[in-house]
Amino acid sequence: MVIVANREPLIRCSEHQKHQPTKAVSGLVSALFPFIESTGGTWISHASGQQTSTDFEDFGTPGLVESDEAKFAVRRVRSDDNEYRQYYENFSNKGLWPLCHVAFTQPKFTAESWAAYRQVNQRFADAVLNEVAGRPAIVFVQDYHLALLPSILKKANQNIIIAQFWHIPWPPWDIFRTCPNHQELLEGLLGNDLLGFQLPEHCQNFLACRNAVKPATKNQNNGTQASLVRDTEVRQFPISIDVASHQLLATGNSVSSSMAKWSKRLDCKRIRIGLGVERLDYTKGILQRLGAIRLLLETNHELIGLFTFVQIATLSRLALDDYKQLKDDIIQLSNDINLQFGNKNWQPILLELRSYNQVELIALERLASFCMVSSLHDGMNLVAKEFCASRIDNQGVLILSKFAGSALELNGAILVNPFSIEMLADAMVQALRMKPKEMETRMKKMRSHLQAHNVFRWGADMASHLIKLDAVKYP
Repeated sequence: MVIVANREPLIRCSEHQKHQPTKAVSGLVSALFPFIESTGGTWISHASGQQTSTDFEDFGTPGLVESDEAKFAVRRVRSDDNEYRQYYENFSNKGLWPLCHVAFTQPKFTAESWAAYRQVNQRFADAVLNEVAGRPAIVFVQDYHLALLPSILKKANQNIIIAQFWHIPWPPWDIFRTCPNHQELLEGLLGNDLLGFQLPEHCQNFLACRNAVKPATKNQNNGTQASLVRDTEVRQFPISIDVASHQLLATGNSVSSSMAKWSKRLDCKRIRIGLGVERLDYTKGILQRLGAIRLLLETNHELIGLFTFVQIATLSRLALDDYKQLKDDIIQLSNDINLQFGNKNWQPILLELRSYNQVELIALERLASFCMVSSLHDGMNLVAKEFCASRIDNQGVLILSKFAGSALELNGAILVNPFSIEMLADAMVQALRMKPKEMETRMKKMRSHLQAHNVFRWGADMASHLIKLDAVKYP
């Protein structure tokens, strides 16, 4: 088993080179860690940090990470700074990210970023082929950074069973075809034996694109190689979280201690708390959410001085202009709202542009009257599921965008259109006025679903399909 992802599973938490690396804080890593540990395979990722530094060798043997926390090998692919910037920041995140999220931000594609994207995908392919050394293997590819990898691998080694999970949405054909390299991307993904998406809609969109652009088979008699045309199984595999571990942590002393600290800081005995937690991104609807809080206070004066919204937004991709501007806009709007309604003893918005560890987040989730997940477009959104898993008291309200994938599963949430600040404000009023009995009924329904549909079921579903494919190929 080989997992291939841009994201590293382990990070160095100390500048001291001999310090043991620990598990990275990431939804993708959390979902895949038990999956790869159970197989004892290899995780191939891109080396993080300054690409020209010696960070690549800091964990010991070049290209290989060994840790007491991992029961698998980790190999790291390296690029120079410019190549990584073109592959990751430009083609992947200026191009594919807004294209797939249909986020009203214009995708930007250039010949230089496409060339780097192809080159880095080839680097990953070289690393995988070196790792499997011609043997039969199962390769599990992750996300939109590596769309070309499957076809490269399949052409080089027919003994590899390849699956890929696309964590973000897949756009309709009319949107997807605006990418100048859409045919090459499709051919790359059709190298997979199994291709997984979060939602049925994403599967349908991909199949429509595949049917619209069938890679043309060239005449081999002319000495040209036929394009790859394969039957790729396309299925829905909605991702989830490790519910049992999350709940166990929520009952622990460390969370109780953190709750006491947050409660004192936020004056929770007197003030009701709303919560938003995400990476700072224009797809998350943070500006619309802040606008709704302003409207909430303008129309519900009794909440002034008695309600605080805690917005945690982990800084991300600030090398991109759209993200730098978003950060500035969020800070400005938060300041304006605090100036309009706040006083020296109370502020309606606590904006935290930083990351918190899982214990601190669970403590906040347990203290909040409601959690708002108002994504403009999202593949799944695991924050919504984590909030429900944290509420071991069966209280609290989840306000959830109907455009997040988790809205199809968490049917105890208050569903909203995130583009309507009036609907968002009304949902917050409903959440703050909801009776404990109704909260309990809604939360129990969502928690019961999560316990039956956790990350291990997601992994088992994909693994069982891979095993079937492997059995067909090697009976």
